[in-house]
Amino acid sequence: MSLYNSVSQQLISKGLIATVTGGVGAGVSGMVGGALSGITSGLGGGLAGKAGGMLANAVTNRVTSAATQAAHGLINKHIPSNLMGAIGTGSGILGSLMQGDLSGAAIKGMDAVLSGGLIDKALSGKLGRLMGGRGSSLVPSPLFGGISAIEAKQIVMESLNTQYCKKNLFMVEVSSPHGDFSQQFNLFCTGLDYAPSTITAEKRKIGAATVNTVQSSEPIELRMTTLDDQNGTLKRWFATHAALAAHPDGTVGVPAEYAVKIKVVHGFITDGSNRGGYFDIGQFMSANIDISLSRREDNLEEITMTFAQLDTFMTVV
Repeated sequence: MSLYNSVSQQLISKGLIATVTGGVGAGVSGMVGGALSGITSGLGGGLAGKAGGMLANAVTNRVTSAATQAAHGLINKHIPSNLMGAIGTGSGILGSLMQGDLSGAAIKGMDAVLSGGLIDKALSGKLGRLMGGRGSSLVPSPLFGGISAIEAKQIVMESLNTQYCKKNLFMVEVSSPHGDFSQQFNLFCTGLDYAPSTITAEKRKIGAATVNTVQSSEPIELRMTTLDDQNGTLKRWFATHAALAAHPDGTVGVPAEYAVKIKVVHGFITDGSNRGGYFDIGQFMSANIDISLSRREDNLEEITMTFAQLDTFMTVV
């Protein structure tokens, strides 16, 4: 047995980390396969035929079994059981992080804290006495703002499971009687700023009280910041629609010539990915364009287009 013990101790001393993280059986089997390749080939080659192969297989099986037992013994001797549990939990959290599952890693960490009793242990000592007694995951605690650890976990999970709307994810559709220009605007648009609803009211005194009476619904003013190409495609588009609204000869056009239909979808960037996102839509006219050029900066040109809503009673679908 000295041969087996010697081989197993050497294998464990060389591969303890792999044994702990990857599993005792798998780690030892892999190490035995590499370390005994020379031994088994020597035994099999030194004996004739079938007897040599059988002896080589027997040696491999015995060494693998002995090494596995020795590995278990060393791990249990030097690594406490609570640390082994922490290694397992850490491996699960690390695996979620490596896969890009941040929500899963956070939930596993919260579960580990609650199931491991870390909160109860912390609140049972001096901190617990300062807070008024032994803590529990079901008892409200100042540590969690006056709620229990279970309620805190539910709030965290609800927050992680919420798909928040991001301000950099939006889609614009721009069309007019002269064609659909949505592709160009989605390519060049960098920002949108508008107030979808503005209600004005007048304050009236009735005795000692005050009543707000609705006066009107203000039209929307939409400001769109975009880039442009060297040919000035968007600037030409805006100038064309502005000229159709106010003719160079002093006359004015009709909405059927210059009305621009603009739709803004929040939270999605394509029609295919849109799953019922919020949107605003209306009929607008080209009101103003602001251009800023500077030889002091080597940046892309940005232009700001302002569109004014034609009316507030027309419903657009």
